[in-house]
Amino acid sequence: MKTILLASAAIGALMVGGAAYAADLPASAPVYKATPMAPAFTWAGFYLGIEGGGAWGKSRQRSDVGDIAPGFNLNGGLVGGTYGTNWQFGSWVLGMESDISWSNLKGSATEGPIPANTATTKQTWVGFDRGRVGYAWDRWMVFAAGGLAESTIEAQSIGPAGFISQSKYRLGWTGGGGVEWAFAPQWSAKVEYLYADFGSHTSYLNPVPAGFTNRAGGVSLNENIVRVGINYHYDLPGLLARTFLGGH
Repeated sequence: MKTILLASAAIGALMVGGAAYAADLPASAPVYKATPMAPAFTWAGFYLGIEGGGAWGKSRQRSDVGDIAPGFNLNGGLVGGTYGTNWQFGSWVLGMESDISWSNLKGSATEGPIPANTATTKQTWVGFDRGRVGYAWDRWMVFAAGGLAESTIEAQSIGPAGFISQSKYRLGWTGGGGVEWAFAPQWSAKVEYLYADFGSHTSYLNPVPAGFTNRAGGVSLNENIVRVGINYHYDLPGLLARTFLGGH
């Protein structure tokens, strides 16, 4: 009996001591879960967009013996669509972009050789194929661009004898730059300036109707464009991963 009582007392003492020791142990530190970081924005990929703005420029019309209209102003607006693709290397963004726009750029001047006549130069559409180089700070990017410009330029003469007109396709060059801001995961807005020079082309070769002057010396056009645009960026890397690798 004594043996049983001693064993019971020893077990009780151990239990009380163990509880006291456990009470003295430091509390477990709380476990914090890491918050996943949002993926960095990338400019890489294909995009489609719309753009529009205003244009102003200068034209000159010359005959085979001298100026008809030595230099007059043009102005108008334009609106159209654009598409392109970007590749990003760190903060640097390289890309190719093309666009085409309806244009109503137009200007007129009195003809020197026949003051009763009015010389007009007009543009009904304009397109650009350009390379772009940009530097990005996350969702902001500044860029420079340059390449080819194309358009159909119409030269007109209106006077007492009637009206004559000729349109010619022209290929020129363009350069400019701007800034673009990604305001949503797949959307961006941009503001840009472009200069385009279409050189001079011959129009109204001899013979011309009586009461008019030939444009054998050429019709020139250069223009400045300021426009805004909105682009939708396709997540091609993500689309390819979902298609071929089964990602989500």
